[in-house]
Amino acid sequence: MKMYSQRGRGSAGPRESKRSLNREDVLGYRARLMQQPPSPERSAALKTIRHQLVSIDRRVTSG
Repeated sequence: MKMYSQRGRGSAGPRESKRSLNREDVLGYRARLMQQPPSPERSAALKTIRHQLVSIDRRVTSG
């Protein structure tokens, strides 16, 4: 039996991640971000980076 994502017109099939974040890329982005003056946008980006690093750690330790 096909999964819901594999049925129907225009289905792209099972989803696979198009991009896989790696720790070096995220840390490089964080280093560039830290050179900017403090702002609400920078704070939001740092929060996202923190979540990405936790996600990467979780993916590495579980798999």
